[in-house]
Amino acid sequence: MANKNRVLGIRRGSNQVRLEGEQTIPEQQPELNNGKEERPLTIEDIVKPGKFGVTNSQMIPAIKQVIADGSVEKLRMLRSIYLYSFENSLRYLKKSEREFIQNNLK
Repeated sequence: MANKNRVLGIRRGSNQVRLEGEQTIPEQQPELNNGKEERPLTIEDIVKPGKFGVTNSQMIPAIKQVIADGSVEKLRMLRSIYLYSFENSLRYLKKSEREFIQNNLK
């Protein structure tokens, strides 16, 4: 028994998929902002491990960026993934940044 919804073909560079016995279905496109894709930052985008892994030199700017964005969820993720570096980097932050972390991670 043949599959009823077999894919007939996808053209390279095309945003459409055609199924057998179906009309052309356009794929959903991400929202564009002046021609650029707008996607949320991931932890991998924020923290780039160096030669010796994730150290204070990578963690401090990452924490500052997440605080500037106000993303408590990403702050929790940073802390859970890089606990040692996160805790040791806190002493190099401004008092207001440390207070933000203290108030939001409890």
